[in-house]
Amino acid sequence: MWWRPRNVSDYERLIFKVWKYTGLPVFEIKRLGNSQTVIVHLYFYILLVLVCLGVINVSVFLIFCETKVDSYRIQMQIFLFAVVTCQNIFFTLFFYIRRNNVATLLTKFLTTEKIFLACFPKFGCLEVGAKLAKYLLIKVLYTLTMIIGDCLYLVKDRQDYLFRFCFFPQLVFFYVAEATLIFFVFLISKFYTEFGSSLKRNKQSLTKICSLYWAIRDLSRETNQTLQFVILLKFATDLFLMGNDLFFGTHYIMGMGLDNKFSFVYVFVIIVVWCVFILYVDITVTYVFDKNAEEVSWLLLGVFFWNGIIYCFRKFI
Repeated sequence: MWWRPRNVSDYERLIFKVWKYTGLPVFEIKRLGNSQTVIVHLYFYILLVLVCLGVINVSVFLIFCETKVDSYRIQMQIFLFAVVTCQNIFFTLFFYIRRNNVATLLTKFLTTEKIFLACFPKFGCLEVGAKLAKYLLIKVLYTLTMIIGDCLYLVKDRQDYLFRFCFFPQLVFFYVAEATLIFFVFLISKFYTEFGSSLKRNKQSLTKICSLYWAIRDLSRETNQTLQFVILLKFATDLFLMGNDLFFGTHYIMGMGLDNKFSFVYVFVIIVVWCVFILYVDITVTYVFDKNAEEVSWLLLGVFFWNGIIYCFRKFI
């Protein structure tokens, strides 16, 4: 039977499992009376194993990497490995330092959903799961294609094998940071969409509209403040990666030369698709925390203006 998440708690339990098995703190949803809250357990056993594997991974790369070779290809590999490794380390440290803030934020998502359910009994998040699954499936297929294609067409020597052996495992944890942002962004976008639709239908009282507005505004602000470091880290990493891909990738294609046209097209497509994924995540995050809020504010202003006209019409005419 297919797993069909219908509410925020289903999604949170899923992301908790992902975090747990990638070395992040273990979160759990507890029910206290009529409300749900998220608590955090500080377990280190999986983290210690992953730290040991990470140290071995980095050590192998640094010891056997041919740094004396004057090649753009070697420079690109070292730069990519360093950027991805640094993001993984800082992302893990952030979650352990701010674990209580993250638990508070996750609880606020559950509280906001409860407010929405009071106004919209049929409110659900099923389409969020479809969007999330579609994005992750495309990303996984792209990564597998990249790994297989690299091994078949681009590996030239021992240095290439070493880089791919050490770099590709790092992508698992690199994608966890991206999936975490997408998880929060899609849920907030769902709240914004539902609230905007209710404003257009104008079927809620002003009291409920105000309660929904302040709930989603507070949730968006809390998410932005809690994950601000992760967002800035993701944007900075993406900027470095795009610059690296465009510069070293172009130089590799044009300067080093490739064996055949298929390899040329393959490298070009890999670079373009990678940049598209980066831009998609960054633009989506920016839209949710900026454009969505602006659009809802204008809709809310229109609702107040229209209700004011109706009130004056009924009062004085």
